[in-house]
Amino acid sequence: MVNKQLIEKLSIVGLALLLAGCGAQSANSNSASSSSGSSAITNNQKVNLDSTNMPPEEVSSLVTIYSSKKYGGDWAKAAHGAESNGLRTNLYDTSDYRLDNPGATGEDGSGILYNAGPEKNSADVAYTLNQDGSINIYENVKKGEKAKKLGTVSQNDMVYYINQHNQASQVQNLTKKSKVYDERSGRNNAANHEFGRQAVFTTPKSMRGVWYSDDGNQETVLTIREHTITVSTNNNSTKSWLYKQYPDFLSSPDAQNKTVQAQTQTWQSAKYVDAHNKNWLNIRGWCDTQNKGQFYLLHHEKINGKETTVLVSANGDKVTTDNVFYTNQSTAQKQANHHYADLDYPQSPEGEDEVNN
Repeated sequence: MVNKQLIEKLSIVGLALLLAGCGAQSANSNSASSSSGSSAITNNQKVNLDSTNMPPEEVSSLVTIYSSKKYGGDWAKAAHGAESNGLRTNLYDTSDYRLDNPGATGEDGSGILYNAGPEKNSADVAYTLNQDGSINIYENVKKGEKAKKLGTVSQNDMVYYINQHNQASQVQNLTKKSKVYDERSGRNNAANHEFGRQAVFTTPKSMRGVWYSDDGNQETVLTIREHTITVSTNNNSTKSWLYKQYPDFLSSPDAQNKTVQAQTQTWQSAKYVDAHNKNWLNIRGWCDTQNKGQFYLLHHEKINGKETTVLVSANGDKVTTDNVFYTNQSTAQKQANHHYADLDYPQSPEGEDEVNN
């Protein structure tokens, strides 16, 4: 029979060890909490950011979280408020403010100041973008007073810092609550959304899904979602966000601004246009003033005697067919380079219609 006193002693020892472990865990938790310093954001989960193709809302969130962590102070206060109420970034003319050596090395961000802060309260912090992609960070940004420059950091270095400090999830969460508004002088009331962005474009449900094409050498996969389009080939993949664009944007100085072009490289304008007595979805590079973009049309063709839904892709001033996409990879491979009699190809005399914009 097991000694009863021995069991009681072992139970007491086990309870003591359990309590000690809980105390150590509590101490570690308190230590971790106190180590966050003045940063407005605490770590929740380990994820990584990718510095490529960041939309403006994500860049603003990145700068806000990075500056909160790195510099504290007013940036930490701005991040605290933004976390609760959303992040609002207003665009202003740098000429209205006193920055360090504006324009000397392109530090005026081509004349654009990004004032970041909580949606419900203004903040005296801001940043500008250099032509090389680096970002200048300021505090005490007030009209009539000289702003204090805290540093210049590349976007890649910011992302590396955020990932190293396990703050990526905070950037992602803040991006979901981030908005950018163009408040520069001379802009009309309709231009509250930055860089001519009027509204989010919603693709037709009938076009959504994954589409395949094959020319015998290269497969192209077109993925259409509610507000995005992704084009993938053997070598790369490009995802774009679709928006409605104000009609006068392409004739504005912003369309030629290299900083604006860099900030909108993941955007495409989307609208419907008529060509060849059909209504096409036209998707075009946001600042592209030279090309008509790409045109897409849901169509039907008989393949092996069966009526089959296809997605026709066309380009150019005459909207001539350059590709046909199918709902599965096998059909795309079998129909590689096949020309259909009822479609207008570049050599077709029927392709004389101009685009009616």
